[in-house]
Amino acid sequence: MPNAELTAQQLRHLLDYSPETGIFVWRNPNPMANKAPVGSVAGAKDSNGYVKIGIAGKDYRAQRLAWLHYYGEWPKQDVAHRDRRIDNNAISNLYEAPEATVQQGQRSAHVDSLHGFQGVTKRKTGWVARITVNSVDYYLGIFPTAEEAHHAYLTAKRDKTGIGKD
Repeated sequence: MPNAELTAQQLRHLLDYSPETGIFVWRNPNPMANKAPVGSVAGAKDSNGYVKIGIAGKDYRAQRLAWLHYYGEWPKQDVAHRDRRIDNNAISNLYEAPEATVQQGQRSAHVDSLHGFQGVTKRKTGWVARITVNSVDYYLGIFPTAEEAHHAYLTAKRDKTGIGKD
């Protein structure tokens, strides 16, 4: 299994999944990592807040495993969370979307952000605003304050993606 892609059948043999709660529970021992006892909740949050589950030496995001377990096939695109709670892997909360759409749908800064402004980084000369749309990076400028840089980011987000327009 380590060299082959995990199948729905293999996943269902190893883990039970509750579509209502989004929680996985070990059904059988995990190959190559017999640390988690059968019946225990599978996975842990990574540094970004996503639930990851290790199977046969490989880590998988729980939302992708939920899709595979429930629908019987790997998602063709990224899997996003309707309520934007990335640890809520209930099947009704998950949908397929292009990666760029998922990233642009993000409403807040990354959890490791020191300043709390999305699309903004601190440089010696000021605050830089950037946005990535469809894998293309756009430099929006350098600003004296984080608030001004964030405003430029939000304006570009509305103009380039349509997200945030009412």
